[in-house]
Amino acid sequence: MNLQPLFRLYARAFARPVFYKVHRLLYNLSLRGMGVLNWETDDLQGETAILRRFVASAPSGAIVLDVGANVGKYSRSVRSIAPQVNLHSFEPSPQAFAELQAAMSGDDVRCVRAAVGSVEGTATLFDHAGAAGSGHATLQGDVIERIHGGVAKATQVPVIRLDRYIREERIESVFWLKIDVEGREADVLRGLGDLLTTGFEIHHIQIEFNEMNALSKTFLEDLCEMLSGYRVYRILPGGKLVDISTEALVLREIFAFQNLLFSKSDLCRR
Repeated sequence: MNLQPLFRLYARAFARPVFYKVHRLLYNLSLRGMGVLNWETDDLQGETAILRRFVASAPSGAIVLDVGANVGKYSRSVRSIAPQVNLHSFEPSPQAFAELQAAMSGDDVRCVRAAVGSVEGTATLFDHAGAAGSGHATLQGDVIERIHGGVAKATQVPVIRLDRYIREERIESVFWLKIDVEGREADVLRGLGDLLTTGFEIHHIQIEFNEMNALSKTFLEDLCEMLSGYRVYRILPGGKLVDISTEALVLREIFAFQNLLFSKSDLCRR
């Protein structure tokens, strides 16, 4: 059905300044219905539900990597939902890492105080001055000021690559890789090196994509190209999924909070 004539008619009738605020409201409502901007509660984000749906049944000893663990909220969910997995949590902020270690105390979890990227060494981590250890800490220098309207404090932190870590730990495959690094997700993937192209198995990759990616100039299309062979799903409230692999770019390149799941499997059939 050709809807273009209807779209043109609508534009002629309603594309006027007087209706702009109404359309902006409708746009925001539509984004929420598409799984975007739903950051307020855990159920709306869909993270815990998606862990119950896929990670709870992971084989015993399956490897889960939590990159950008912050104070351990996601890692705690993994331990609660899937105690049988082998969890590795990475966090560069000294303050957040201390809370992460405390949260994981008594659990068999490998906590690593380092940022994950493509160049090993040290890097500058920016966080809110006076509120170090926040969930906004990032290697992207202008996020604190431009996105959050705060004053940034810089801290030097170590940086590791995942390919070296995986080889040194003799990890044979990764069941679940979660990446939440405030706009630097592509850099984490680059740090996997040839593991992405030589048959090493990473079954599922969960990535938070948001307005920070606009500042780092990272498009979703960039991530899709790096993860060729994976389908990309947007996580909806309650852990439901919608396959956006073949969506038009105008519907995929949305620089606002959303949780994405990359997988080589057809998850909508599960």
